Order: sequence, then C-alpha cells, then structure tokens
Amino acid sequence: MTITVEQIKSIIAGAEETLRLLQNQPEYQAIEQNENFVTQNELGLADAIQALNEVYQAIQESECDFVAPPAPEPFKEPRDPFDLLGY
Repeated sequence: MTITVEQIKSIIAGAEETLRLLQNQPEYQAIEQNENFVTQNELGLADAIQALNEVYQAIQESECDFVAPPAPEPFKEPRDPFDLLGY
C-alpha cells in the first residue's frame, strides 16, 4: 500500500478535527471534569489535538525537502557474465 503526503496530512487533519468536535461535546467535558478522570501523564484531549497539530505543521514545513523514495526495481535474473563479453 502506498500513501501520499497529502493523504497523510488529510488523515492527521481529520483526526484533529474529530477530536476538536468531541472536545466540545458536553458529554465529553463532563467525563474530563470528573474527579476520577486521571491519565498517567495528566494529559487531556487538548494535548492530543496539540500534538496532531504540531505533527501536521512539521510535515507541511518539511514538504519542500521531501523526496519520495524510488520504487523498488523488479527482480531480474542475474545475467551470465559471458553474455556481456559476447560469447
């Protein structure tokens, strides 16, 4: 499977937008405000949104330097070295 830089950016942007929509829902806000809502590193949805935004920005800023790796060459049978000499 091959994926383009534009597709990668679209996936990240879509995930960020989805999390923003979720973050604004009263049901989610109630969950995050619950005293029993504790994450290992005290992270919330806003942190995930920020991380996705930073990754998206880094990709966008580095795009001018991006060169897709060449497609792998199909397997070729080794040539007989005597063929090269015209024997």
